[in-house]
Amino acid sequence: MKEKSVLDRLFLVGVSHVSKESIKLVSRVFKEKNPEIIAIELDEKRFSVILQRIMNKKTKRARTKIPSITKVGIKGFLFGTIASFIQRRIGKNLGVSPGSEMEEAIKLALKHNRRIVLVDKDIDLTLREVSKNFGFKEKINFIVDILKAPFKREQINFDIRKIPDRKVVDEILSRIKSRYPGLYKVLVTDRNRFIAKKLFRVLVDNPNSKVMAVLGVGHEEAVLKFIRDFENKLSKNQIEFSYSYRVV
Repeated sequence: MKEKSVLDRLFLVGVSHVSKESIKLVSRVFKEKNPEIIAIELDEKRFSVILQRIMNKKTKRARTKIPSITKVGIKGFLFGTIASFIQRRIGKNLGVSPGSEMEEAIKLALKHNRRIVLVDKDIDLTLREVSKNFGFKEKINFIVDILKAPFKREQINFDIRKIPDRKVVDEILSRIKSRYPGLYKVLVTDRNRFIAKKLFRVLVDNPNSKVMAVLGVGHEEAVLKFIRDFENKLSKNQIEFSYSYRVV
């Protein structure tokens, strides 16, 4: 009889970080699958911020501490600051705090006594890598895109209140990869592999547990592909684990 794949116990939930629909999706999948482990696309720093937001009801808004320039580099610092600002503005307009879907996953885990696993890279490390890989050509493309943005007719239309479908996500990622290959490598390719390795380790170490993984939409397909590859290599004794994971 063929041995079952670890993927039979993995349930990926693709979410948008500023969508109320994502909060409902996390809750629905949890109720349907009843997982023993909840994996979330956070590092310890971002997890601590959201946990503080949950535990301290008097705090109206918790902000992620902005990394210092010396830790992440000028380009990484600017990228992190701009991305955080945009998420807060969009979230404010939609009436939802950025990261609310992750907050929902954490609250469900705490309420039902489920294990939480953090599977994303340290944010300072990611921003340092952004700073190193954001080359001269990409800087020029960034300036050109900003200047041309008000005059562009070609747009990708989708409702930011909802989770974008696969076609929209693929189109956005394709454009980022074409215009900003260094950024794409750091934020998409490298992180997909990192997340997949951690999830695979969790699945292998916990053979009797179902795992629900809450990830930003667009990560799911690549993460699944990496996990299939890891599983195939493990069956042939071609892989060694060097990645640990944090259970909180």
